[in-house]
Amino acid sequence: MLIMLARLYKSLLHLFTPHPANNHRPRLLEPSLLSALAIFILLANSGVKIFAQVQGGILGYASDITVEQILTLTNQHRLDAGLPALKLDDRLADAARRKAADMFTFNYWAHVNSQNNRQPWYFFDVVGYQYRYAGENLGRDFGTTAPLVQAWIDSPTHRDNLLSSRYQDTGIAVVNGTLQGIDTTLVVQLFGTHQNPAAIPQVSAASSDNQTSDVQTVGQSDSPKSEVRSLQDSSYQLPFSPLDISKSIALSTLVLIAAVILIDSFLVWRRRTRRLAGRNWAHLLFITGLIILIASLQKGLIN
Repeated sequence: MLIMLARLYKSLLHLFTPHPANNHRPRLLEPSLLSALAIFILLANSGVKIFAQVQGGILGYASDITVEQILTLTNQHRLDAGLPALKLDDRLADAARRKAADMFTFNYWAHVNSQNNRQPWYFFDVVGYQYRYAGENLGRDFGTTAPLVQAWIDSPTHRDNLLSSRYQDTGIAVVNGTLQGIDTTLVVQLFGTHQNPAAIPQVSAASSDNQTSDVQTVGQSDSPKSEVRSLQDSSYQLPFSPLDISKSIALSTLVLIAAVILIDSFLVWRRRTRRLAGRNWAHLLFITGLIILIASLQKGLIN
């Protein structure tokens, strides 16, 4: 047993630190092992994606977002602001699912379908929700609910919808699919207040192309009524976010390599070892750049 532990210690020492037996270069930094780590990341991420496809039944990067969580966080922010909670309306939920289906069907990410000029309030009309006020918030590529709702809160125009005293009802859809060639989760949250007979209909939607700006329109949509293929919400929720797992695997591996480079640089400097090898600082800068890049991937978009 002691012999096995000694051999293991020696192997780890040669793997992570410079030593005469490894030519004063950690074996982990050898091209062959770096290539093996890269293959490991690819295989691990592919495995996570396949598992999500099998278990989630819809797409690789299935999310952990639910309608209930969005409603809870929305009303929590409203109550904190001294506003009444929104009621979940079945017709608005149906309209939200139809809007998500429309974006997937026509492959666009916007409040207005430019292919047929279908406006956000078209879906209110289709389900028979006669509104006085109506609004729409969109989100995509988020793995969990809290960052999505926080992104809306951090955006002035989206926050105006979430925290508007004009709204009484909401409808939410969380739908998985492929949009613009990317497996994603689309979130549509609609806001509304039933129309009073003497009221002039008004619609406001936070609208942008990865930025936000107000869009306000007075009057009903004149688009003809027609059925839109509706996608149902995913009934299965994974106990983890595959996107977060994939990022964690890649980040952990890169942090390990960066740590080994730092240890190697320190020991070589302390021992005053001379060797013919690449400069560690250049490798470290490269790895650091990769860490920052991976950490910033798939932050999620709102519209």
